[in-house]
Amino acid sequence: FIQVYCVAGGGGSGRASGDTSGEQNDYAATGGAGGGGACIGYYNITGSFSASIQVGGGGQGGPTYGQPAGGSSGGESKFTPSGSYSGDGTLNANGGQASGTGGGGGSGGGSSGGFPLTGDNGQRNAGGSFGGQYYETPGKGGLAAYNFGVFGKGGNGVGPTGQQTAGQAGQSGIIVVYEYLT
Repeated sequence: FIQVYCVAGGGGSGRASGDTSGEQNDYAATGGAGGGGACIGYYNITGSFSASIQVGGGGQGGPTYGQPAGGSSGGESKFTPSGSYSGDGTLNANGGQASGTGGGGGSGGGSSGGFPLTGDNGQRNAGGSFGGQYYETPGKGGLAAYNFGVFGKGGNGVGPTGQQTAGQAGQSGIIVVYEYLT
């Protein structure tokens, strides 16, 4: 039999847009993007067996200039079995959501099939005013619902910056298959 771990890609964070040209400096930062969803499946192989595999890429960070300013969502990872087996069917893990140019974090990706798990949400940014200047601290990207190192992690927020700074890309997903002989 085999045990399959299906992890989606993490979202990308949006760009930070600060402004130090005015009377009060504004050092901006963005929230972190969401981590990829994951699911775990078990399959008892009873004859001829195959599976199609799709591994989701990490979402892109928002560009320094141009549109869209927000990041993009992580890609879907999918394990679709066929042949002679019993156990779980298709595993479908959804990518983490991107964060925008503001302070909010992206949502963690969901999943379906097998044992479904939801990725962590990205952290919001934090801000405060100090001596006539406004500073924001970037939020951390959410972790994938099941961890294999950094696979499926959402991009961290960027900043603090007094200019335009590109967002951080999310990490790609992964599919891991363990085979057990009886």
